[in-house]
Amino acid sequence: MSPVIRRKLWNTLLLFAAFFLSGCDEANEQNSSKLLLQVSAQETRLIGDALADDTSRVMDASGFGEIPTEVDFIKVQVLSEQGRLLASRGIADTEASFRMQIPDGIPLVVHAYAFSGEERLYYGELLVEALMPGSENNVSITLLSEVSVIFPSSTLTLQANKSIDLSQLILIEGLSNTSLNYAVNGTEGGNENIGFVADTGLYTPPPHILEDLSVEISATPTVAPSFGELIQVTISPSLIDFNWFADTALRACVEDQELSLVVELTILNCPSPGGNDFPITSLVGLEKLTALEVIDLSQHRINTIPALGSLNLLRDLNLSSNSLGNIEELTNLTSLLFLDLSGNPAFTIVDESNLLDPLIPLANLKELQTLDLSCIDMSEPPVKALRQALPNTEITSGCVASF
Repeated sequence: MSPVIRRKLWNTLLLFAAFFLSGCDEANEQNSSKLLLQVSAQETRLIGDALADDTSRVMDASGFGEIPTEVDFIKVQVLSEQGRLLASRGIADTEASFRMQIPDGIPLVVHAYAFSGEERLYYGELLVEALMPGSENNVSITLLSEVSVIFPSSTLTLQANKSIDLSQLILIEGLSNTSLNYAVNGTEGGNENIGFVADTGLYTPPPHILEDLSVEISATPTVAPSFGELIQVTISPSLIDFNWFADTALRACVEDQELSLVVELTILNCPSPGGNDFPITSLVGLEKLTALEVIDLSQHRINTIPALGSLNLLRDLNLSSNSLGNIEELTNLTSLLFLDLSGNPAFTIVDESNLLDPLIPLANLKELQTLDLSCIDMSEPPVKALRQALPNTEITSGCVASF
């Protein structure tokens, strides 16, 4: 298997233990050993990891640091070489010292554990030579991490119109609670400029970028923040793929714009040519053009518009003289300033008990400045109700016959 290079911090705890053994006192009590604990942290950086059967790690020590804040309990056990437990103590104060009773003259095996709640984060053991009365032995016990959070690669590349589920890439070992906190460039959850990452690990990059954008995403265990991992993500601007469009007339119109990036295409004028010989009937694929602000699709044979529901930057939309029935998707286009629906047949009735029906979706468009509903087979009461719902919108209705 080929080597995978990644950035990873491995934490090591050091327990400094001083053993003192005194002789029997006049009361013939057991000899006692006083175990003094002092704890510090050491970080080592994993430079390379060849993920093969013979795993090798190259470490670069980076000095001592603070004890990870999540370590809230340390447990020490002293056993005989045969595995018999001689003494056991636990401390929540890493600067504490305590006394344990152990027999003299036998080698000791010291086990040490560091916990965060119920999670065991570090473990180490050490063989200590037999102590005799009056002797002293200073030793240090290295506790190696039993937890790892690993990305299969240190870098990812994706296009701005693609999301990625980071939770499916991360390997977590040594924790029963595998919940993670995510941040983008240090911002929990991210923002519109660097992309958003959900609690589930789904990262959605900013859709409208003109050049490559690099961000750093961290995945941090909730119960063990010091084991967080980083991954570098490079986002490329989204390219227009003409295969998105099933309708040949719509595809031809998009091709005529002579643009290659999604973010560049903000205006799409596709009015039907004279004679209506090549009408657009399907808008499938248009939902990919998320930078669109102005669309003219007048005089075609469009009867459904689900592709428009996600284009939340739209300011000006002309769907006049089509075959629209259901206009439910328009309710999401809250940035619309100008909307032309004139010349369409009767819209789909959804709720006859609502005075706005079939114009219910339009009542949500509070920013509308002008709305053209002329020459639509529709009674006046819904238009009157809509005027009340949108008092600041100039609404045109009715139809003047021409001869």
